[in-house]
Amino acid sequence: MGVIRSSRLRWAGHVERSEERSLLRKIYREKPVGRRCVERSRKKWIEGIEEDIKQMDIREWRRRTQDRREWASIARQSLFLTFNGINK
Repeated sequence: MGVIRSSRLRWAGHVERSEERSLLRKIYREKPVGRRCVERSRKKWIEGIEEDIKQMDIREWRRRTQDRREWASIARQSLFLTFNGINK
C-alpha cells in the first residue's frame, strides 16, 4: 500500500500546482455524487490524501506541494512508513 500512498501524494502535488482555472483542479474540488453500497460512504479523493498527510504529521501541505523537490521527498518517505503497525 506504500506505493499507492506515494503515488497518491505525488498526484496531489501535481494537482495542487496546476492552474486554478484548469479542468483538473475543478474536478478535484467537486463532491462525489451517486449512490454507494450501504457499508461504505462516499469519500472524496482529497479526504484520502488528507488522512495520509495527517498520519505523516505534515503541516502546511498545500504550500509544501509548490516546492517539487520537497514534495517528491515527502512522497518517497511515504513508501517506507507504516501506520498502526502495518504498512497500509
